[in-house]
Amino acid sequence: MRIPRLITALSLGVICLALGLSYVVRSSGDPCARLNRLDAKILRLSSRPRPYRLPDQIVGLVHRSDPFLYYERKFAAEKRALLASGRLVEFRLPYTAEGPHSDREIAKALLAVWQRTGANYYFDFDRTNHILLVACRPCDVRQFPMLK
Repeated sequence: MRIPRLITALSLGVICLALGLSYVVRSSGDPCARLNRLDAKILRLSSRPRPYRLPDQIVGLVHRSDPFLYYERKFAAEKRALLASGRLVEFRLPYTAEGPHSDREIAKALLAVWQRTGANYYFDFDRTNHILLVACRPCDVRQFPMLK
């Protein structure tokens, strides 16, 4: 009777150890991977109605917050941390309403680079000052022609 309990306890321990190791390996690779995952979750939840999945609901219960707002806060904090560490760089590009540096042309250029290379660019439009804030990995700077 004691041997099956021991086997069960050992197998549960091995499973927990394997899950912990896989989490550590997954999160220690690309420093921007977590930012990409958070961005994908925000993009998925930004549609209406919000398609909450079971992991999203668990996050909402654990953090006592709307999962969408929680992911947005975590994304902003992760982005600030990566910018402070130098793993992301940020550029400020002035844009106009029309012409080669319009917001539409910049967004189309970012999309074209992403489709061609897979490089991720995170951008925010500051519409009051007409400035586009672009954050990307330092190795992706040379891919985007408007940053040169």
